Parts: sequence; structure tokens; C-alpha cells
Amino acid sequence: MIMHYDEYMISLSREMNACDKTIQKIKKTLGILERKHGKTTAQFMKELESGKLPAHADFKDDYDAWQSSYASLKRWEELEKQYQEAYKMMKT
Repeated sequence: MIMHYDEYMISLSREMNACDKTIQKIKKTLGILERKHGKTTAQFMKELESGKLPAHADFKDDYDAWQSSYASLKRWEELEKQYQEAYKMMKT
């Protein structure tokens, strides 16, 4: 069975919307961590990658969640980009 063009566009739109909602949720989580720790995610990642992140046992769970959320954000943003590119290609 062959899907029609409109069905592809509707599916892509739905997937892009799901990506956007997920990205916004992740950004909200990152914002909470940024406010709690008084630094941006970029600063946190730089400190983590350079080994200059102060070890603090009370914040281990936060740091793990922060790192995981950031990695998830990057994956979802890449997926969203792929969907947007496919959508643009179909519109032309």
C-alpha cells in the first residue's frame, strides 16, 4: 500500500511536534538545574569535560541528570533537524 503525500506530511508534522514538545521539557529540566546550581548548562558541560567540576556528593544525582538531559537534548535536536530537512524536501 502506498501512502499519499499528505499522509507523509501529516506524519512528519506530528513527529516534529513531538520532538518540539520533548525538547521543551528537557530544556525546562535543564533550566531548573541551572537555577539550582547557578550556572548555565554550557558552563556545567565545560567544567565536566575539563574535569574541573567540583565533586560534591550531595549533587551527584543532579550532575548525572544534568549530563543525561543534555545528551538527550542533543539527540532530540538532531532528530528534529532530520525531520525538518525531510519536511523541506517534500515541500519542494
